[in-house]
Amino acid sequence: MKLNLYANVANNRFKGLINNDNVDIQGTVLESNMSAQISLGKGWNAELSGFYRSRGVDGVMVINAFGALNGGISKSVLKKKGTVKMNFRDILWSQKFKGTAQYSYIDMWFRQVRDSRQVSLSFTYGFGKGKAAAPKRKIGGASEEQNRVKAGGN
Repeated sequence: MKLNLYANVANNRFKGLINNDNVDIQGTVLESNMSAQISLGKGWNAELSGFYRSRGVDGVMVINAFGALNGGISKSVLKKKGTVKMNFRDILWSQKFKGTAQYSYIDMWFRQVRDSRQVSLSFTYGFGKGKAAAPKRKIGGASEEQNRVKAGGN
């Protein structure tokens, strides 16, 4: 199994004048993502990945937590020259963008919800023979000169 994890924690503060009113908004946010690849044997592989963003401040907006979980499964076919793969995106339908902004005379909320769930099926095939042949190493001019000296010195 291969596992990759990433996390970033930041404290954002936005301070200034908007609409002639002082604004001072601060918040800490966690952003993380992960991916895991698992070999299931007999040409089968699986992958699980996703991201998460905690509630946090972005400009004058406070964004609610959101994320996504993705998965996939693949099978090597045709003497390992081909691969059939099925992927699933945003399995839990959790990639929903919501938040608020409250400053000066502004009091708003927003919500962007789209159906981000997707399923895809793909097939790839490698037509090549596999590994490319390594280029032949060229003998340098110094070796050629040494051969001439040896030939002339007999």
